[in-house]
Amino acid sequence: MNKIFTSFLNLQQPLMKTAFCITVIGLPLSIAIEFSNNSQWLLYFKLYPHLILFSLLAFGVVLISLNQAIDLVIEKKKLMQNILIIVFISIFLTYIEVTSNNMLLLELNNRAESTINLPQETIVQIQQIPESILDTNQIIRGNNLTVRKSIIEEAIAKFREQKDTLEPEQKQGYYTLMKNSLSYSTWESQNNVFSISRIFYMLSFFSITTVSLISCILLFIYSKLEIRSFEKYLNLLTISSLVFMTWMPLRYYYNLNTLNLIFGSSNAIGNLDAFAFLIYPIYVTFLCLKIYQNNQDLQRIGSIIAIFLILTIIGRFLSQPIDDLFGLNSNLTIWIVFGIPSLVYYFSSVVSVVKNE
Repeated sequence: MNKIFTSFLNLQQPLMKTAFCITVIGLPLSIAIEFSNNSQWLLYFKLYPHLILFSLLAFGVVLISLNQAIDLVIEKKKLMQNILIIVFISIFLTYIEVTSNNMLLLELNNRAESTINLPQETIVQIQQIPESILDTNQIIRGNNLTVRKSIIEEAIAKFREQKDTLEPEQKQGYYTLMKNSLSYSTWESQNNVFSISRIFYMLSFFSITTVSLISCILLFIYSKLEIRSFEKYLNLLTISSLVFMTWMPLRYYYNLNTLNLIFGSSNAIGNLDAFAFLIYPIYVTFLCLKIYQNNQDLQRIGSIIAIFLILTIIGRFLSQPIDDLFGLNSNLTIWIVFGIPSLVYYFSSVVSVVKNE
């Protein structure tokens, strides 16, 4: 058993680097390359900022900070035992995520097409969609609905432009079409419909989930006596937690704006989100408690609480700033500006490693 733990410890750096390459670089790059022909990659970045832009602009900082924090742990056997449990939990959550309904557009390749049989009342609802958005005669034959990804994306773009002028039954017809078109059951039995980016999406979701749970373990199970430099350890956990908090307003934006645009949903918190949004306040409370026990740094504690509350309020009640900076009204230039702090952090981390060597 000790040999297993030793081998796992030796894989710490390679695993962290792999997670960085897949999530921070691989996911955004795969989307940009795979969907470059129709320029839809920019739309995907805007529709799913909690996944793509968070990975690109923030997740690398979290990875580096936690990796440095793990290096400060004196006895890692307890951590490795918990990580094994975390991996199984993450695999389970990832499976639920990628087999649930409300699929992401980036999960389907540009040629994806499927035909499904629907109840007559569902067909009647879909036929309420106005021709200015979609000619339903092209996709409906009897009770069969032929779904093509290109048609889905075109309908979304037109609906976004016209939604304020549509009647309730027309909107409901559109939402019914989208719910059936992006249901996992519509595509699971089809061949050659899933994208390469879906693989990076699955791996990235697994990485983000695993790292978030490891972050909790690092905070909850270790005392001051088990860490080489507890002050530095808390600083690293503070950095990773504050950066991780930027996921919250982006996820709120996805729930309240993206899902509303495509499916008509108005739920601020989704099914799997409940776990994440429950963990955040608990984590912040424990982090502030540990900081207080260590050096009673009330200024840092106040800053952490303030940032947590501000990000929560912005995400839940002020979606327009998120829309302008990272959502459908944002642009590539803004993202580059927000990426500069991460690049500086990466560079300083590399310089620090080189100096230590």
